Amino acid sequence: MYMHRCLRIHEIITEISSHFDSSSESGDLSALARTCHAFQDPALDELWRTQETIHNVIRCFPQDIFETTLRSDKGIFGQTYYGALPRTQIGLDRFSIPVAGSVTFGGFRLDPPGGSWFPRLRTLNWNIDSMDDASIRPFLSPQLERVSFRADVAAFHLSRLPTFYPHLKHLVLGLPATSNEGSDRISACITQLMHLESLRGCSLTLAAVNHIGVLATLKSLELESLPSKELSAHGALPARLFKALVSLQLYHADVGSILTFLHACAGALTKLSVWVNPDETMSEAQLVEFSAVVLSWRRTLTSLRVSGLGAHIANDPPYTLNDNTLRPLCGLRHLTSVCIVTPTAIGLSDAGILELSRSWTHLTFLVLGSTRRTRTVRPTLAALASIAKFCPKLRHLDIVVDASTMPLFGDPAFYGFSQRELKVIWLKNSPISNPTHVARYLAQIFPALQTAWTDFGESERDSQYAAAWAEVRSYLWQTQ
Repeated sequence: MYMHRCLRIHEIITEISSHFDSSSESGDLSALARTCHAFQDPALDELWRTQETIHNVIRCFPQDIFETTLRSDKGIFGQTYYGALPRTQIGLDRFSIPVAGSVTFGGFRLDPPGGSWFPRLRTLNWNIDSMDDASIRPFLSPQLERVSFRADVAAFHLSRLPTFYPHLKHLVLGLPATSNEGSDRISACITQLMHLESLRGCSLTLAAVNHIGVLATLKSLELESLPSKELSAHGALPARLFKALVSLQLYHADVGSILTFLHACAGALTKLSVWVNPDETMSEAQLVEFSAVVLSWRRTLTSLRVSGLGAHIANDPPYTLNDNTLRPLCGLRHLTSVCIVTPTAIGLSDAGILELSRSWTHLTFLVLGSTRRTRTVRPTLAALASIAKFCPKLRHLDIVVDASTMPLFGDPAFYGFSQRELKVIWLKNSPISNPTHVARYLAQIFPALQTAWTDFGESERDSQYAAAWAEVRSYLWQTQ
């Protein structure tokens, strides 16, 4: 039996092989490689393009050149390899070592030609707890573009990155450097990287922030914390930094540093995520300033996630997120994802939810939540009808409503629409009185809804609410 002439063209076979998932355990690529000689090389190239473990590489070597010792340490399994690896190079493009494991090289002669087993390697994910030079050196290639390290062990090797890996574009540090010395060493390395496109998961000094701020290539930035003391001492960052930035995520930052950073950011952001320090929250005046800054990206911003809004700081009166405090965000009309979490109650009314829904018509993801339980709930089930009418693409909804008050069925204001994307709704500790009527109402405004999940405490009233919502879920399951 002869193959079609098209299957004798190397480029076509290579294209066919590229559509298989090399990280899958199905064995499809392995089977394809064994089909015939024409498929062998393209399929093997694709099979070895991505590897999630070193063990597959080791298994290709003759069994008599090394000894494998299995060990277990508190449920985490690893392997120790002893022996002499052959002088060979492997055409690997992507390599990852899982977090829940370890690899130790004992007595290896790690001297492959050119200094690396994988001269074509572009991506390296190194997530184990050790980074001695003998272990990592064979995996490092001058062609590396994306590197992921644990930050608490990365400082040892980061000083070499600018010199040996000039093409590095993406740097991920899995955990923050807890010591000032580690943060300084990471920052010293970053100030020498001139082609970074994304930086994720580290704490930087002010000098490092200023350096990456002027890079014309940086598009994505995720920082575990900001240099608050240095920012406070200097007062402000230089104007118009981060001109190419489109995605910004700031974690565990104080409010003043966040506002200072945002004022200096000149990029056309499409994604903004901000997590305020747990022990500090945003005052009402700071919220007004934050909203004004965010509105400067009203034409580009599609994702907004903020945690820590709504409470008070020292000597300021407490307040909740209400119609007035959130109204400025109605100007962000291109949002597809919104997550706003407050340590106080969300005091939005039905009218406020209606106003937000009219403005955020492209939403696919919406969370309006509080980190504490409260009995004061202002939005009612009518607010859900507003969301259903004006957010037809919504697929995830997390909100607390007062389901003990039933709106009238057939309200002409909400007649003639159908929201068929939402299948699961999260209502947390929403109070409820008549589960049958609530279930009918939810099925009316969300015809595709399959279940409504809640989260209650252990009090007697909470138990009653939980039982009522269980009846709602039973009704929804029966109507699907």
